[in-house]
Amino acid sequence: MALLGAAIILTASQETALVFLASILFVMFIICDAFTRGYAVPALDRLIDGAERSGKCPSKASSSSARSSSSSA
Repeated sequence: MALLGAAIILTASQETALVFLASILFVMFIICDAFTRGYAVPALDRLIDGAERSGKCPSKASSSSARSSSSSA
């Protein structure tokens, strides 16, 4: 989807690209508002649930930061 959006922005005129970006931003605000109010968007719920981590696993950045701070002390 991101590549499609980038292609539209690069190939379209400046006015068309601006309208495209503004409409995408508007749709994202509507979706975020729906989530914060507790509405369930079924297709997006499945995507978000699939993208979340299962169990506890720290990111590499936090692990390396913890190791470097403990070894220097």
